Amino acid sequence: MQELANECCDELDSYSRYVGRSDDRDSLEALSFLPESLLDAHQSESLADCIRSIENELGGSEMVETNLDLMLEYWPVESEEDVRKRDLRRLANLLEKLGFGVEPDTRFSAPSRGWGDPAVIYRLPSEASAETSAVSEGIRLIQKLAVKVVLANDEVAPEQTEYLAENLGSFLELSESDRLRLEAHRRWLVLDSPTLHGVRQRAEDLPDEQKPRIAKFLTALACSDGNIDSDEIQELSKIYPMLGLDEGMVHTYVHQLQMSSPEEDDDPVTIQQPESTSEEYEIPEPEVEEESPSSGIELDQDRVRRTLEESQEVSTFLADIFEDDEDETEKNDAQQESQPVENQPADQESSTTDDEKKDLDEDHRRFLVSLSQKQQWEREEVEELAREHGLFLGAAIEVINDYAFELVETPVIEGTDEIMVNKDVSEEILE
Repeated sequence: MQELANECCDELDSYSRYVGRSDDRDSLEALSFLPESLLDAHQSESLADCIRSIENELGGSEMVETNLDLMLEYWPVESEEDVRKRDLRRLANLLEKLGFGVEPDTRFSAPSRGWGDPAVIYRLPSEASAETSAVSEGIRLIQKLAVKVVLANDEVAPEQTEYLAENLGSFLELSESDRLRLEAHRRWLVLDSPTLHGVRQRAEDLPDEQKPRIAKFLTALACSDGNIDSDEIQELSKIYPMLGLDEGMVHTYVHQLQMSSPEEDDDPVTIQQPESTSEEYEIPEPEVEEESPSSGIELDQDRVRRTLEESQEVSTFLADIFEDDEDETEKNDAQQESQPVENQPADQESSTTDDEKKDLDEDHRRFLVSLSQKQQWEREEVEELAREHGLFLGAAIEVINDYAFELVETPVIEGTDEIMVNKDVSEEILE
């Protein structure tokens, strides 16, 4: 019974602290802290109006493109005020408990947006949770780069969106909820017209050996509608260096797909040099077919098709880009356990003792040092701090808390919208 009481107190802790600070119990922001089981039974006019508005917008559809005003109208923020990133995060949390998803979703490091900005809302299957989503920040980053390439010439070709959807969707074997998250994210990116701000830093966490494959994937995407123009090449030339690649590789990859030039194909082959003659004959002008203004470099369609087929292997590594190497670790452990004791390294036994646990790496240690300067942070502050250290916040918290559990069986970082730092634990880790 005590355990159940403690569990209930834990679930209500965020709501209780919010009410204590703001004296607000019934706004949508306050309700976003309530557990889903209590939210279902809560009677609130603003909540009922918000749900009704979303349902009317969706109609019978699974997903619809709209704008944030649809939901911000019921949120405790004035129309002339800036919308904070944490507002959108709490809104996403609330909508998820109500069975809806939204993009931009700042829980996945999406940029903050406000009144009048585009949004995509969609229905979520029951039990869907952002915390267990397999759509990693790495996959979202690649999709952002892909959409940037697709939008390079301000025209979204159906072949390109189809190719992108297949490679980042069905091949990843995502759950229904994650398939919807990825599709909504893609549709929102097209509406939002993303920039390359912050891409270089985020791309540093991509595995180096995969970056050329990602670059080929993006190039194949640009070619998937049968041609590639100067705008798409220019966009790729910006992206390649952000992946640590020479921008000259763009032309190398494109050249591999390019047909022989028309001049080479159409020039006659000389069989025998003509004898000198004074007679002259008028050669008619060749008929010139009018080119489409949107046409770019002419591509060999067979080569494009083969490249697209080959680049579909990109899907085999996308799901693993930002995940831990758990399988490799388990494999190594199994190999070591299967070895006779005399064949194992001399320090094998001692390496598993508490006194010789693997230290926290320097990047995460520096991040924790900075984080320990305060006991309470707003999530936006911590996200910025993580970016300054070249880390993704979610993964960084997991690494540090895993280390803390190994050391003292207590997490050092807790909270979602407000991040709390256990100073006692952090001092023990850093001493």
